[in-house]
Amino acid sequence: MRKILRWTGGATAVLILSVAVRAARTSDDPQSATAPPPASGVHAESPMSRCAPGGDAEPADPSCGSIYIITVTASSETAYWNRNQCGQAESQAEETVALARKDESPQGKLTLASALTSLAGLYRCLGKPGRAEPLYREALDIRTERLAPNDPDIAVSAMNLGDFFRDQREYSSAEAFLQWAFLMGETPGGKASCVSGSAAYLLGKLHYDRAEYNRALQYDRQAYRIFETQPECGRFNLAVAGVELSLTLLQGGGAREAESISARAVAELKTELGDAHPQVALALLAHAACLRKLREGDRATTEFAEAHRILDDHAHSTAAMKVDSATMPK
Repeated sequence: MRKILRWTGGATAVLILSVAVRAARTSDDPQSATAPPPASGVHAESPMSRCAPGGDAEPADPSCGSIYIITVTASSETAYWNRNQCGQAESQAEETVALARKDESPQGKLTLASALTSLAGLYRCLGKPGRAEPLYREALDIRTERLAPNDPDIAVSAMNLGDFFRDQREYSSAEAFLQWAFLMGETPGGKASCVSGSAAYLLGKLHYDRAEYNRALQYDRQAYRIFETQPECGRFNLAVAGVELSLTLLQGGGAREAESISARAVAELKTELGDAHPQVALALLAHAACLRKLREGDRATTEFAEAHRILDDHAHSTAAMKVDSATMPK
């Protein structure tokens, strides 16, 4: 499993589909309205991970990458896994849960909560939400019973459920769990702040889904500010939050600020991941959309072309979420 974990940890593209679709829709090109809907049933949560919520790795562990947004908050529209990889991991994840259930020790129960969370993520990846929800709930119950009330791992479990319900378009339940996670994580510094930032990020996405752009912008700014002021959350998370913030800003006419933020995200991601990573391509798409709004067509065209070259090179791993070039601004 370590090969999979290293791949999903340092390289997972949290916004693979949502950024591409939203970059298309925020352009002034009329063809962009035809962008396809998100693929359903795909999830980016790492299976059986020491990097998963409750795992033994620290957030700064380079083998894990930035774990909070990557392994906790990805949903069906923001995935890097494909179904084949999830299918390969499913049986091992189920076996791990079965073994964890035999350990009645206090630490064994917390290990079970992490295993349940990972298996639930795989079920979402495979389009089995009915099997995922009870596992998320069981993990939350275990942590609520066995951890201190303000433990950030409880907030992580609440956030998992909130994102699950957002994925299912059950927005009232989603908002309740995400608000719980956001408020629990407001303790300054450390993992709690990173969890709060991730919850704010997801609340922004929830309100964006509902076309509530002013509220989305409030949460996007909070997420960005948290990741900007808490370096332990990782530069990757800051960059991903910046891409999301820039796309929301475009809805309100804030193209100049959006361009600056998305340009910074491109630079951060190139530093973190290299020039040819799919996540860099998605940041380029967002930046190009900003440039088009500012009527800088030549630069936008160059960045769209660079982004599509990257995505074409990674077609084998991004087939589930790649947006056809016909839907993108010309």
